[in-house]
Amino acid sequence: MLPFCGTFGMTSLLGFIAAGATVHVLDAFEAAPALKILDQHKITHAFGSDEMFRRILALTDAPRPFPYLEVCGFAAFQPGWRELAAEAETRGLPLFGLYGSSEVQALFAIAQPRDAFADRIEGGGWPMSPDASVRVRHTETGELAAEGVSGEIEISAPSRFLGYFNNPDATRDAITADGFFRTGDIGRLRGNGSFVYETRAGDAMRLGGFLVAPGEIEDELKSCAGVADAQVVAVDLKGQARCVAFVIPAGEPPMQETLIAHLRERLAGYKVPARIYLVDSFPVTDSANGVKIQRARLRAMAMERIAAE
Repeated sequence: MLPFCGTFGMTSLLGFIAAGATVHVLDAFEAAPALKILDQHKITHAFGSDEMFRRILALTDAPRPFPYLEVCGFAAFQPGWRELAAEAETRGLPLFGLYGSSEVQALFAIAQPRDAFADRIEGGGWPMSPDASVRVRHTETGELAAEGVSGEIEISAPSRFLGYFNNPDATRDAITADGFFRTGDIGRLRGNGSFVYETRAGDAMRLGGFLVAPGEIEDELKSCAGVADAQVVAVDLKGQARCVAFVIPAGEPPMQETLIAHLRERLAGYKVPARIYLVDSFPVTDSANGVKIQRARLRAMAMERIAAE
């Protein structure tokens, strides 16, 4: 389903070929022909974005329309991917979180069937190569972080790139002296050989002295009545880092006071948004692998609204 011009699609294709599997290819992703191929050709493995799998599921009312599927590796680009994964699981479409980048090849790591469902759908997983190593570096101290502590993910692997073309300065910045690639992604080690991808370093929020993934606050907001979807970004508010939430209402718009009260019961004080704004939609960008939220635009919108108060 993925374009071969991107690393995600290219490495998926190479993996299928290396396994000696029959490969069915779409000229371009469309949900209807994808659904037909999954059914008629008894597809066992498929890789794509959360939006691709969401659109396929929406086309069928069958309770379990994919009896042959074993692994569906998915990249989560859209809000609500946990809810999608839960629905997909009940309908026989097993989603597996994964991790990769062009610098280490897209299918660097993937969850395993033995993982608990909540762990299996998270980005990250188990490195595919036995010769790969993953470590996490504390973004403040520069020291290697302990298990369970969030920091920048660093990777050493046979698939690691040699460097950026004609850009030795960028290569020097990206690769440590001992050969690990600084991914620019935030995550944590689980302690069992797997790791969790949490967010891009540019999207991570430093709140109250702690590194916070926006998804933690977004999930709490989405559990509130009247909230269809939510996005959270960090801004500088009177010299202090605070988070601001954008909410798409479901039905009757929720009151900001009600949402704040709910979050205060569930989250540490520094994680409670300073502002909650209602919007009809989030700014997005189309990419080869799916639709992505423009978080930089959300940060700009937050600052614009605060300045207008």
